Amino acid sequence: MGPREPHPDEEITAYHTTSPENAEHLRKYGTTRPKVQGWNPLADRVAEESRSRGSPPPRGLPGIGRGEGLYVSRHPGEGIMYGTHSLPVRIKARDLGVSPEMEGSTPWKALNRVEGYIPHMLQPHQFGDVYTHEDWRDWENQHG
Repeated sequence: MGPREPHPDEEITAYHTTSPENAEHLRKYGTTRPKVQGWNPLADRVAEESRSRGSPPPRGLPGIGRGEGLYVSRHPGEGIMYGTHSLPVRIKARDLGVSPEMEGSTPWKALNRVEGYIPHMLQPHQFGDVYTHEDWRDWENQHG
C-alpha cells in the first residue's frame, strides 16, 4: 500500500531537479519569468543534437515534458536524471495537476510515479533551499 493521499488543503513539499543556474532562477523569480537556456540540461543536450542533425527536438522523452508546468517528484533523488540540483516546492495538495504524459491518472498517483506536475504559476517564496546529492542522499522520503 502506498502513502496516504493528503487532503486537498494539506501543505506538501515536492522537489524539482534542474541545473544550478535554474534552481537559482526559480528561487529568485519562481515560474513568473520565462525559462532560460540550461533550464533542463538533458532537454538542452537532446535539442542541440537534433539541431545538429537538422531535425526538430523530440517531445515526451525523459526531461523533455510536453507540459508547460513544473515537473516534480516526492524526493530530491528521484529527479537526478534531470539535473544536479533539487529544490523543494511548497504547495497545497490541490495544486498538483496531471501532465500531458500522465493523462488519465490522478495528480497524487502521478506524483508517486515520479511524474508530479504543477500546472500553474509559482511564486519565489514557494521554493526552498537548493540541495545537491551530498545534501539529500541519506534522507528518507518525507512521505514515508
